[in-house]
Amino acid sequence: GGVYGRPGTRFVREVKNSAARCRIIPFEFSSTQAYIVEMGDTHLRFYMDGGIIISGTPVEVAHPWTEDELFDVKYAQTADTMYFAHQNVAPYKLTRTSHTAWTLEKVVFKDGPYMPANGDTAKTLTSSATALGGTGTLTATGHTPFVAAHVGSFWQISDGTTTGYVEVTGYTSSSVVNVTVRKAVPAGAQWKWREGAFSDHRGWPRSLGFVEERLFFASTNSQPLTMWGSVNGDFVNHQPGVEDDDAVEYTVASSYVNPIHWLVEDRGMFIGTTKSELRLGGGNDAPLTPSNARVLVQTTHGSKSIQPVRAGNSTIFVQRAGLKVRSLQYNFNSDSYVAPDLTLIAHHITESGVVDWTYQQEPESIIHCVLANGKIASMTYVPDQQVVGWALHSTDGFFESLACIPNGEKDQVWAVVRRTINNSTVRYVEYFDPLLHMDCALSYSGTPVTSVTGLSHLRGKTVCIVGDGAAYSNSSQPVGASGEVAFSPAASAVDVGLPFTPELITLRPEVPDRGGSLQGRKKRWVKVGVRLLDTLGVTINGDQVESRSSDDEMDQAPDPINGDVITVNTGWDRDGEISITQTQPLAITVLGVFGTLESGE
Repeated sequence: GGVYGRPGTRFVREVKNSAARCRIIPFEFSSTQAYIVEMGDTHLRFYMDGGIIISGTPVEVAHPWTEDELFDVKYAQTADTMYFAHQNVAPYKLTRTSHTAWTLEKVVFKDGPYMPANGDTAKTLTSSATALGGTGTLTATGHTPFVAAHVGSFWQISDGTTTGYVEVTGYTSSSVVNVTVRKAVPAGAQWKWREGAFSDHRGWPRSLGFVEERLFFASTNSQPLTMWGSVNGDFVNHQPGVEDDDAVEYTVASSYVNPIHWLVEDRGMFIGTTKSELRLGGGNDAPLTPSNARVLVQTTHGSKSIQPVRAGNSTIFVQRAGLKVRSLQYNFNSDSYVAPDLTLIAHHITESGVVDWTYQQEPESIIHCVLANGKIASMTYVPDQQVVGWALHSTDGFFESLACIPNGEKDQVWAVVRRTINNSTVRYVEYFDPLLHMDCALSYSGTPVTSVTGLSHLRGKTVCIVGDGAAYSNSSQPVGASGEVAFSPAASAVDVGLPFTPELITLRPEVPDRGGSLQGRKKRWVKVGVRLLDTLGVTINGDQVESRSSDDEMDQAPDPINGDVITVNTGWDRDGEISITQTQPLAITVLGVFGTLESGE
């Protein structure tokens, strides 16, 4: 298939605090109501329709995560509500009631989940309050289980007939805490009790996901291999029971204590741990219930703490070291799940490590990976056609985070980019625009002009300019201190941004030859042909292809090339590579490369 130059990015605005790392995630209610959420060091901000949402000032809510925790926060969404999990912070939920009304609040659980039940009859708990809503103390006898970090935790108490729970509201000593009764508990000393699984003392879940109308949380510091699924259809209710729609709890039996990094629904639930990938289901594709839950190991590659993406029928995840991308998929021949390495022929692309990513389904199926070196590695992925193609993208700056949302009939990829502007470090929110072939760009449309302003976000940067479809060759001056740049002749449609150079380098050729392999032998392309589509400004092995003919009007952009261009005598070397570059801020699409190759000793 063909290849094309990546789209450029359109500048939206600077993040609230450029001194701190920033992450973006998608919030998608529907294909027509989708948002980008900016997760700064202290806040959430919201974007839609190419800009930030403002109600007098930018709409903003505070959040509890630190800058260092942002990229480990996991999220799962249903309709207008998104749930968040991080092992250091209680789960939160984000709710949208309108474009400008957003609320972030701590998840209030009901009746659980709980740790394993106490089995020592000498260790009892006595609640001085027993009725719903009552307040009092919870006293431990025969043990000293309480610490200050238990405030906010649940404790279930039962006498075999009545089972209820209390919430700890204050700490007095290791044997006495203040409580509020959330569900009526029995009076007197009881040895049938369970401590809540979530608290500042026991830890908070590090991952979450929706499976079969249940919200699952997984992996606290105290129980790193345990998963807790809610009551069916009631996402915050973890009331234990044996009915099919009661809460589900499962602990993976393993020789290793490996935290669960992610959960993904796929005919049950896939589970990614540091050591392996597992599948939770009800057996024989039956619905998951408290009595039939079982986990089977599928592969043993180990996963990094990055949420997988779903592409087609595959779950794509990053292997533990961050260097490999694998596709978890069912193999009919082996009647099992396998996870082939999608970077097998391109390990050099991801050698700095994947730190964030997003999946773009339309117009092409592409997984975009943010690398630790600030570049983007994009993987075109069409499994039914056995297409896996990697490309590497850079910018005048450092890509830090990506997210994708639907935008009309196509998907729109957004980015947080760290740039150096006027000797200062800034972080910008930008999105990829197929109409642009430059980065951090803005556009003007109106009466013909010879200068534009409003480019203060590019102060001091040397920019490229396209006016009325033509690239200006006299735009090497930097943007002025007031955000202005001049050009000539006048144009009525102007794009201004940072240049980048798309480049395609072919592999070393290997063709049948009477002398054996061509590898290591001198060779040259006597003639090289490149088949182009809607392209201007292409350079082949350093030779600029003429784009303008004597028939073209000199005051108008020339027509793009649709067809074959030929260059000759590329010189001798031992690689035989062909380099095709776009040195102008214009589109390039290459449909094919062919030619005549000559070899020597």
